[in-house]
Amino acid sequence: MKSSQQAILRLRGSIRAILMVAVLLLLATGSMAKTPSLHPIFPMLDENGQNVLNSGQAVSTMQTCGSCHDTRYIAGHSFHVDAGLNAMAAPGSFENGHPWDTSPGYFGKWSPLTYRTLSPAGEQNPDMDQAEWIRTLGYRHVGGGPAELNQAGKRLTISDSETWNWEKSGVEEMNCFLCHIAAPDNASRVQTLKQGNFRWANTATLLNSGIVEAHSDSFSWSPVAFDNTGNLKREYLTIQDPSNSNCGQCHGLVYTAGDAPANLSSCDWNTATTGEIIAPQRINRTGLNISKKEQLSRSWDVHAERAVKCVDCHPSVNNPVYFQKSEKHRLEHLTFDARRIDVEDFLYRPSHNFSKGPNSQNGSEGFSESNMRRCEGCHDPYAVHNWLPYKDAHFAKVSCESCHIPKMHAPAYEQVDWTVLTLDREAAHVCRGANGDPRDIRTLIEGFDPILLPRDRVEGGQSLSTYNLVSSWYWVHGSNPRPVRIEDLEKVYFKGEHYHPEIMELFDSDADGELSPLELRLDSETKQALIQQRLMALGLSEVEIRGEIQPHKISHDVTNGKW
Repeated sequence: MKSSQQAILRLRGSIRAILMVAVLLLLATGSMAKTPSLHPIFPMLDENGQNVLNSGQAVSTMQTCGSCHDTRYIAGHSFHVDAGLNAMAAPGSFENGHPWDTSPGYFGKWSPLTYRTLSPAGEQNPDMDQAEWIRTLGYRHVGGGPAELNQAGKRLTISDSETWNWEKSGVEEMNCFLCHIAAPDNASRVQTLKQGNFRWANTATLLNSGIVEAHSDSFSWSPVAFDNTGNLKREYLTIQDPSNSNCGQCHGLVYTAGDAPANLSSCDWNTATTGEIIAPQRINRTGLNISKKEQLSRSWDVHAERAVKCVDCHPSVNNPVYFQKSEKHRLEHLTFDARRIDVEDFLYRPSHNFSKGPNSQNGSEGFSESNMRRCEGCHDPYAVHNWLPYKDAHFAKVSCESCHIPKMHAPAYEQVDWTVLTLDREAAHVCRGANGDPRDIRTLIEGFDPILLPRDRVEGGQSLSTYNLVSSWYWVHGSNPRPVRIEDLEKVYFKGEHYHPEIMELFDSDADGELSPLELRLDSETKQALIQQRLMALGLSEVEIRGEIQPHKISHDVTNGKW
């Protein structure tokens, strides 16, 4: 308790000093344009609270940022960190989930896009344990939660494990740098996670900064980046609010005002499922091979064009600027409640549960959904739309997105087929809105019209809204069905680096020695029977194909006016 009070006092003292400097600069220059970063300088601390310059150890964000902020509170109030860890239960316990889901969140909920399954203890044919989950799917997780703790809330380095040496690998703490610095080296972070070097993943995020250097099997800190008191020099690291690019590291393709989309190099999560590209540029200025793009003088996303950031619509739920009480707790006689958390207290304990709407793929993860402002929270539809008859009826039954997201101009998944494997050991994909592989600049991108489906409204009732539907197929096995592991699919389809001769003999209909996308599909009972028999020969029982269709909500790439 005493340490928390001391931290609050230190933070308040820093804030007062910073505000005084800002005011003096404003008076001196008449502008805040040249005001330096308001974040104070600080030392980099390891997990024992020692300066990394002295210890040579990996940086601990919990210790470093915890000198002024309540990092345990922040990690404990973040669905990005928790990822469903605190909601774990027996497989099949979740409404609308798969029989093998062990959580409603990213940690434990199976997705046909990533395919891998988090296996509960005692699983006969286990796929991923917790360490393998961090190595394989940690690229889209901010650290902490299941990358630091076990289900009982104990740090993994002091937990017992027969399959992984946690003391050697360390854990990945909540990675503040990933979202709060301008140019995090996410690629190096992901590579460090894949190597199982979890302790150093957050340090690897700083490799673009000049603060730390990577060697063949280690990292070293650069003394020139620190002053003679051990604090990090201000010019080496600027702490900031999350930018759109920070969010885009996990959520899809994001471009800044100085860039224009030039290619589609990967299947970024939201972009792959929805076709959303968050960019302020006019579509006709893009480098993508889009059909009739010379006529598309609209921007990719009108909100990005108007400099609206992700955090403007998805703020911290206790941010005093955006805070609003729920209808359940609102006093009827108040049109505005001025009572809210002080800025000083908010900076000490900012909730990292962000406002969001309901999602078809993720459960509540222990956090209330639908606490985000809808379009009507910023716009008054009755002030315009004068051409529209029966406004009340339209606004009640047709969402704003139905008209303001009329077309997606980037492709998205239409089908994901795990009943077969490509030479890259991936599922066969079919994209909606592209005549071929959208990563190939020669492929013509025609885009697609979102489908309209009824969606539950927070205030009650339903309205039509915009979605993309992704169909998936995959093999399952056992009396308690589980997806067939990729390693088992590889044994069935491959011999060394090439397809198994049995597969080639049946699938290669034109006998050219290769399997085209048209050939690599289970389009006959003979093909299905062969794969089923080869899976059963591995000892799997009750092998069959499952299929599903998932709706992915389209909420961005909004346009206006004639579009």
